[in-house]
Amino acid sequence: MRMNLPPSIILALILVSAIFAASPQKKEPVQEPLSATLNLCDLIRDPEAYHGQEVKFRSTYLSTFEHSALVDGKCTDKDHLTWAEFDDAKIKSSTKPEIFEKVRAQIFCCMYAGLDFIRETKVVVTGVFVSSPNEKYGHDSMYRFLVRVKSVHEIEPTKTIKVPGFDRKP
Repeated sequence: MRMNLPPSIILALILVSAIFAASPQKKEPVQEPLSATLNLCDLIRDPEAYHGQEVKFRSTYLSTFEHSALVDGKCTDKDHLTWAEFDDAKIKSSTKPEIFEKVRAQIFCCMYAGLDFIRETKVVVTGVFVSSPNEKYGHDSMYRFLVRVKSVHEIEPTKTIKVPGFDRKP
């Protein structure tokens, strides 16, 4: 049975649909399943959506004297720095033992080691992303964002980069 609606009813339905589609929608926080791996840039591009959320993402961890940062070369600049806090106990209890041993040997061993080397480690982590327009984090409050790392899923070998002007060996 085919139903024929008068053109005025069809037009009214189209207009009502267009009005609802065009009306501003309340922006809900993005709830990504933990199995979906984001990049740090995804968090930085929309910090309000991820604020306070536990997220799994890819990044590079950089450490040197008084610095503990998560970065991504595609979007990190001096206005978008992310301080990394590592919750050792949670990481140990939620990370595979073989990965935790790498974290201990490559990251925990050498945090804030010195000025002459920068340590760079690519990782996939789960942590709580914090972004507040009125707060800054980390050393000298230089960092706009904060991630409280709770678990490490992947870790690549650490690269040690010598800072020019220093003669000490790693």
